[in-house]
Amino acid sequence: MMYFVFFFFGIFTVVAQLILARELFVVFFGQELAIGVIIAGWLVSVALGAYVYSKIADRIKNQFFWYSVLVPALPLLLFVEIIITRNLRALFMVPGFALFPLPMMLLAVLLVLLPFAFLTGLLFPLGTDSAGKKDKLPSVSPYLFMILGNMAGGL
Repeated sequence: MMYFVFFFFGIFTVVAQLILARELFVVFFGQELAIGVIIAGWLVSVALGAYVYSKIADRIKNQFFWYSVLVPALPLLLFVEIIITRNLRALFMVPGFALFPLPMMLLAVLLVLLPFAFLTGLLFPLGTDSAGKKDKLPSVSPYLFMILGNMAGGL
């Protein structure tokens, strides 16, 4: 059962990352600097989520419950972040003809990517821990199926 969850979690996260990156490229007019900021923002946010989970993991009593509650929040969060991304120019009062200054670009990328990528980084170790306890999966299986999902989503 959890094999399919990790597989589709991998598909969803890579597709969501591509959608958000594409939306941000449109807002930032495809600047090369924006590409680096977006990738760095995604990686830092995911790492921050995994780090926070490592600090609170021993205090979470029912990991499977929290995983099953938080995973359905991802599509709603993605929808909200797409709306925010499409309105970044209005939020930061940057005219349609102007480029985003670097400090504003960093803040905008963190505003958009941090909630979703942080939750993604938190949910993967939470899911692997809950799957190991619930289904007695080998520890490498969740990684394998998420990577297969990532590859499928990339196609």
